[in-house]
Amino acid sequence: MAHFISRLIFLYRRATCRQDHTWSGCGTKPALFGSISHRFFRVSPDETAQKRARKTRRLSGGRLMYSEKTTALFYYWMGLKQTRHAPNRRDIEPRQIKSLLPNLFMLERIDTKHIVFRLAGTAFCERYGREFRAHNFLSLWRGDDHLRIRVLTNDLLDHVRPGLITYRGESIDRLTLDSEILLLPICDELGRVNRLMGTAQPLKPPSSLRSRKIVKQWVLDCEELDPTSALTAGSNNGAPRPLRVDTPDLRLVVANSNP
Repeated sequence: MAHFISRLIFLYRRATCRQDHTWSGCGTKPALFGSISHRFFRVSPDETAQKRARKTRRLSGGRLMYSEKTTALFYYWMGLKQTRHAPNRRDIEPRQIKSLLPNLFMLERIDTKHIVFRLAGTAFCERYGREFRAHNFLSLWRGDDHLRIRVLTNDLLDHVRPGLITYRGESIDRLTLDSEILLLPICDELGRVNRLMGTAQPLKPPSSLRSRKIVKQWVLDCEELDPTSALTAGSNNGAPRPLRVDTPDLRLVVANSNP
């Protein structure tokens, strides 16, 4: 056994020396885990660059938003809000956020235990294989997560603050998809803050589910955000941030004729 282990160590050192030109007699000792990660997990330079880019998208006191589209919707909401506590529902112009509509949804608080969908984008519905018309957003979460999200959504409406949820969805055959949800408070015509505009952005291609549907999900992280520390001077000059106009395949699911 000792001879076998010694032989393995020798072969590993020789392979490391040939590829990295580093080890005893070949230069400086390499970072062991960096080499293993590069060989066995094949971390490409592009993927490393993407991770570095994600670290730059820190908003609201250092909270990291992974998706560029999540960040774009946040700044759009800030531009609409300006000096108010929250923008009015009528301020939202769908043409300005056309590229975000497939994953966009609107929630309304009926009571503290029922935060229901008023509308939901096609891409969001397709990942679950169902429409969310009048569906309770809180029923998507189980156990302790149900309580966490119920407390979070009610706090966001009561304190008029945005919130961010990072979660993992799983199909029936245990394929997973990590996503993030941004929730932004919205006023109705009477000035009551009883709605949340949200987006659910996948953090990797939804094709990783192989056309399977999400049957359960759980929270990885969730928290309120501080909008006052998120918008730096000159970031969007207090105006809605323009987005690139695409032509997504979109179907809005509406609970009634006047969402």
